[in-house]
Amino acid sequence: MNLSKFFNEQDTERHAGKLFWFKDMLPVRGDQKGRMPLMKQEELETSVRVSGDFRCQTFRLWKEEDQRLYTEVMDRTVAGWYRVLKQMHHFSEEHQEMMVYLEWIQRYGTLAPGTET
Repeated sequence: MNLSKFFNEQDTERHAGKLFWFKDMLPVRGDQKGRMPLMKQEELETSVRVSGDFRCQTFRLWKEEDQRLYTEVMDRTVAGWYRVLKQMHHFSEEHQEMMVYLEWIQRYGTLAPGTET
């Protein structure tokens, strides 16, 4: 998994919170207040669990914004951050372009219950 291309990405709407980035790990979402405790690497590895948020969308690839968003999701999938669950393609005769229905999981590290911030 190489997420260096996305390192330090912050988009609280897309990711439902502030992200903290560490080497060779999924980004970690902080606590409810967006905080993250100071930890050594070995503490971090035992205090963080993988969680995910389900997303789905139909991308009309003839629309520039949809194509941009589809590319963003697929870039993160190729890098190992997101996981695609379902992908269905449909050719639009009207637009002579593809439409893609996509279901995916956006994976994050989250603090284990009881971890103090």
